[in-house]
Amino acid sequence: FTESLNSNKPIIFISAHYGCWELIGLVLSIKFNAKINVLVQRPTNKAFDSFFYNFRKKFNIETHYNEGFSQLKKLFKKVETKECLGFLIDQHGESENNFGYFFDKKVSIPTISINIAYKYDAIIIPVFVKRLPHDLHQLVFLPKVSIDNKLEKKAELKRVSQELYNIMENFIKYKPDEWLWSYQRFNKLSKINDEGSEQEG
Repeated sequence: FTESLNSNKPIIFISAHYGCWELIGLVLSIKFNAKINVLVQRPTNKAFDSFFYNFRKKFNIETHYNEGFSQLKKLFKKVETKECLGFLIDQHGESENNFGYFFDKKVSIPTISINIAYKYDAIIIPVFVKRLPHDLHQLVFLPKVSIDNKLEKKAELKRVSQELYNIMENFIKYKPDEWLWSYQRFNKLSKINDEGSEQEG
C-alpha cells in the first residue's frame, strides 16, 4: 500500500462484507492520512444510514450513494485528484453485464470499480479486516491486482473481476463465519446470462 501511495496513481480498495469492514477506511484515514471515498447502496433504514454516514464523516471518509451517473461523476473527480476509492464488491451486480463464478456458482459481478480502474489506470488493492483475540482487528493488504487498459476492455474487466472474486473466496474460506452471507448472495441472478441466452438463475 505504501509503495502504491508513492506511485502517483489512483488507488482503488476492494473488499467484502467481511469482519468489521468499516474499520478499513478509518485506519487508512488515521494511520496513512489517506483521503477515502466509498460508494454504497443507501440503507433502507434511515437511522442506519445516518449512523454510518456520520461515522465515516468523522474520520474524513466521504460517502457516495449508488444512485445514478451524477454520483459516479463525483467519483471520477476524486480519482482525478488522486483520492482513494473503496468498494465492497461481493454483492450482486445489478446490471448483470458481467458474470463469473463464486464458490462454484454463477454470479453477476459488479464492475463499477474495475471500470474506473480501467479508465484511469488505477491500482487495485484487495484489503480485508480479520478479527483477532481480545477484541483486536488486523488490516490485511493483499498483493495489488493489475489491469491493462491497453487490452480489449470487456475481456480485461471479466479477467480482473474473476481474479478479485477468487481472492475474496479464498479469504472467506480462511474464516467463513466472518462473512456477512445473510443477504442471500446466490439467489439473485435472472434468467439472462452473459451470452444473452436464457437459463435458470
